[in-house]
Amino acid sequence: MDQEVIIIGGGVAGLSAALEFLRLGKVPTLLEAGSYPTQKVCGEFISPESLPFLKQWDINPHPILKSRFQSGKKEFSLTFPTPAGSLSHLILDPSLVQHSLSLGADIRTQVKVEAIYPKQQQGHKHLIKLSTGEMLSTSTLVIAIGRLPGFLAPLIEPQFLGIKAHFKGIELANTLEMFGFQGAYLGLSPIEEGKSNLACLASIEKVKSAGSVDQFMEKIIQENPHLNELLASGERLFDNWMTASVPYFGFKNTPDWQDSYFIGDAALAIPPACGDGLSLGITSGIMAARYASNQDFVGFKRDYKAQSSSILRAAKGLHTLLMNPKLCRMAIQGCTLSPSIGKLLFRMTRS
Repeated sequence: MDQEVIIIGGGVAGLSAALEFLRLGKVPTLLEAGSYPTQKVCGEFISPESLPFLKQWDINPHPILKSRFQSGKKEFSLTFPTPAGSLSHLILDPSLVQHSLSLGADIRTQVKVEAIYPKQQQGHKHLIKLSTGEMLSTSTLVIAIGRLPGFLAPLIEPQFLGIKAHFKGIELANTLEMFGFQGAYLGLSPIEEGKSNLACLASIEKVKSAGSVDQFMEKIIQENPHLNELLASGERLFDNWMTASVPYFGFKNTPDWQDSYFIGDAALAIPPACGDGLSLGITSGIMAARYASNQDFVGFKRDYKAQSSSILRAAKGLHTLLMNPKLCRMAIQGCTLSPSIGKLLFRMTRS
């Protein structure tokens, strides 16, 4: 069955693309292997530049007014030029789905893609084979799956582990708290309904050397008295820590298929240190829909990479600082003496 646009992957990037296609008068068919709502290992921080899009879609995240970076006894606070936001995937993703459905999108959940047969030339169609045996065709294909399947990309040994849990009872006063450790960093931010989201990125080797995820988290929490005090004031809402492996950070080696658009985590894995992952998902989805409307897949790949390269470089730099306490404390000292450095780094890591 022929579809006007097919989007594979129903996360924030895919849903943002769907909404922009709808605005442009095209009806997308979105294929999602899972269902809604669901938890995801994510910092759940939404950068200021994406909030106007969410407002258009009737989504209002919890406001985040500033961030505070801490390593050992050193700390530095940065007030954002305009408010950022934070919202769990349990609320964000279903809200995007409902808005897409209300505008006429075709969203299919619990649908797995078994194979993709890309079109070879203009006038041909992409063929998408589903696990049910159904075959779909389209002229325009958007791929927005966080983990590319084996038939698109080889498996790579993970280098990092993402760790997440929600808490209740922690007072954060509209602040994103960031903590640097040896081989790991951790963010704690308020989300909806008085809850908080804790997200940590750690070297796989550091977690293994601690013995288990529980032992690793206990170790780093006890290293920082302020973090320990914050978490002791609340209650963890998950029985166990959620985890997800992360192979590497950088641009994905995506195929150059005609009229195909790789967006979000399918195109770029960015270090969570910069807090721009969700915003890059939103903006890449919107950008892909606009370029696809002009059938400019070559221009999209070129311009997306050009716009994202500087953000990736800055994000990798911040990632390295937060993973190394000595460097992190030096950077905090520099930002304390010259606050403009922190403001510059914030601007450099925005999409």
